[in-house]
Amino acid sequence: MKKTAFIFISGITVIFSSCSSVAAPGSDPNSINARKSSFSEIAAAERDNKNIELSAEDLWMEFKDNKVGAEAKYVGKTIIIVGEIKDIDTTIIKNTPRIELKVGFLKDIDCYFNKADVEQLYDLRRNHKVRIKGKCKNHDTLIDCEVLNNK
Repeated sequence: MKKTAFIFISGITVIFSSCSSVAAPGSDPNSINARKSSFSEIAAAERDNKNIELSAEDLWMEFKDNKVGAEAKYVGKTIIIVGEIKDIDTTIIKNTPRIELKVGFLKDIDCYFNKADVEQLYDLRRNHKVRIKGKCKNHDTLIDCEVLNNK
């Protein structure tokens, strides 16, 4: 019995270790460095009253690479993210409309919409690409979102 339990626990450890080493989409260092927005680009966009646009994967990776820098660049600012829809639903407690954008294994970005704007979500489907404008709250949350267009 002890030997069986040890083998079972060892097997689970190996599975979790392998899952943690799976690369997230967009995690190629060359593509990340090519897409990162500099502070000067963000300042120029704010000055010109434009929004920074980046992929859901790039937003996630910027927070992973340098949380302090990414918070300074994005948190509290309105941004546009492009990504593939993982799910469209409402939250359990407040019934707030939400789109989850795929980033990688067990990773997604939640985009919350106002209840009055729920009609924007009617024609959207899972696995379709979409552009969403919203206020960045943290590495995986945008609030006060609106759908700009679906691709």
